[in-house]
Amino acid sequence: MEAIKTFVIASLALSIIFLLLYPVLNFGAAKVHKRAQKFGAKKPNISSAKTQKNNQRASGIAQKQYSRSDDFFRTLGADPDSLRSRLRQAGWSISVLEFLVFRFMIGVGCFGALFIILAMPIEMAVGAGLTVGILLPSWWLARSIKKRVDTFNKYFPDALEMMVRTLKTGLPIIEAIGSVAENSPEPVSSEFRRIRNDVAFGVTISDAIMATTTRIPTQEFNFFAIVVNLQVETGGNLGENLENLAKILRDRQQIRRIVDTKSSEAKMTAKILGAMPFVVILVLY
Repeated sequence: MEAIKTFVIASLALSIIFLLLYPVLNFGAAKVHKRAQKFGAKKPNISSAKTQKNNQRASGIAQKQYSRSDDFFRTLGADPDSLRSRLRQAGWSISVLEFLVFRFMIGVGCFGALFIILAMPIEMAVGAGLTVGILLPSWWLARSIKKRVDTFNKYFPDALEMMVRTLKTGLPIIEAIGSVAENSPEPVSSEFRRIRNDVAFGVTISDAIMATTTRIPTQEFNFFAIVVNLQVETGGNLGENLENLAKILRDRQQIRRIVDTKSSEAKMTAKILGAMPFVVILVLY
């Protein structure tokens, strides 16, 4: 038993050391992220060839970093592209490898606490560590995605109305997107800032907005993408269409609040009844 405890303590120590040294061992990923933040903080200039060259170089470094780690995860049967997409949806600026390292640390920490501190049998401690290490980070990631999407939907109608006011002054749509990027709260401002930067680097407005739909998995933004794509392809009064869309989204939010209010009591009852067996088991143990 003492040998097992020594092994667990040594594993925890090595895991902590690896976590502390990970920024140094990450082969330039932190540098790439810092450069990306630097580009996002500045207003891009289409005529700046140096900026475009630096951006392409940073993208190349990031692609090499992704391909090196993705090949390793695919050999283990994992899907790094799906996990990376979910990390972007949550607004987390960490890599797939970093997320898996944190998941491993949580699982090992839970196992060590139950086995060493609470003297739980090793089989139960291993099962609890695996369960917590797998479920807790995934739950937190899903919760962060939902929270970010809900916040985006909350401020998105205001952003559309801001675009309508800008378009009515006669300015082009890219200026309307820029006004939203500069004057809206997060996460609306960061997503529209990315759209503006992509357009400045040569991407079409339609493609930049469609790329954003993968980071904002919400029906509200899909409506906006459809309206802009139709206006680009067929023409029409974009300001009037966006104004109608903003009104529809506000009505959807009002209906959703009514439904949540009427169903809150039933949801709370279901949570209490679902948690009672686990609470009773814990108390008896």
